[in-house]
Amino acid sequence: MTCKSMLYTLQKPPKHFEELVIEHFTRRSQNILMACKEYMDGAPVGCAIDFQKTEDKHSKGSSTGFKIMLSKLLPKLVEAFSSKGIDCNRFMGPEKCTWCKIVI
Repeated sequence: MTCKSMLYTLQKPPKHFEELVIEHFTRRSQNILMACKEYMDGAPVGCAIDFQKTEDKHSKGSSTGFKIMLSKLLPKLVEAFSSKGIDCNRFMGPEKCTWCKIVI
């Protein structure tokens, strides 16, 4: 839902807050996209930045359904950020998700 809210806010920012929305996402887009990719690769939600993959039995990664949804939303986020002039080249291109082999 957070990703969908971001997409909606980028497409239809609140009146008089357009510049704030652009500034916020310009500053945060790289972390947002990196977190999405880490979650797709199995990082537990909330632990994407500096996550160390371990064999900890108590540390659950994201569900398969969540990973599939992110694989659909990530290109839309990249497109929405790019349409606002935010550089997302690092996240563009035909990459494959390591866990499901879906081309992103």
